[in-house]
Amino acid sequence: MTDEPENLMLGYLRRLDAGIGAIREDLRDLKERASGVDAALVGVRRDLVGLHEIAGRQQVALDRMSARIERIERRLDLVDA
Repeated sequence: MTDEPENLMLGYLRRLDAGIGAIREDLRDLKERASGVDAALVGVRRDLVGLHEIAGRQQVALDRMSARIERIERRLDLVDA
């Protein structure tokens, strides 16, 4: 009779150990996926910075063109004073 409670306890401990092992495996998978998401987010941020840089360059180019057009219009007397 003393063997039964011990075997019952060992059975519970084995099931608990298997459950913890499954949780560890799931956690490892989640960590890998989170690392992948972090890497993808870094890429998105890098792309966004590049787009802001392009937009800034385009704005500077437009400002220069606008100034040139205004100067041309003044020289040709196309602008009302």
